[in-house]
Amino acid sequence: MIIYFLFKKGFGAGDVIFSLALSLWLNPKYILIFLWISAFSSLIFIFLYFLICKKHFKKNIPFIPFLTIGGIITYFYGYEIYLIIETILL
Repeated sequence: MIIYFLFKKGFGAGDVIFSLALSLWLNPKYILIFLWISAFSSLIFIFLYFLICKKHFKKNIPFIPFLTIGGIITYFYGYEIYLIIETILL
C-alpha cells in the first residue's frame, strides 16, 4: 500500500490488490522474495524489449503478469531461494 501512495502513476490499484492477495497466499517470509522476483522479471522484459525492438514504450506496462510470475516462482521455489539468501547473508 505504501508503494501505491508514493508512486500513484506507476503502480495501480489493481497491482496493489493483486500483490496483497498473493502476499496472503504465500508464506510471510517469502513476501520480499516474491516482490523482488516480480520486479526483476519486469526489468528483464523491459531490457529485452528495448534490445529487440529498439523503441520506447508508448503505453504503460501492466505489472500483474510479473506479479504472477513472481508468485508462481516463489510458491514453488521460495524455500530454496530463502535458503540461498540466508546462506549468503549469514
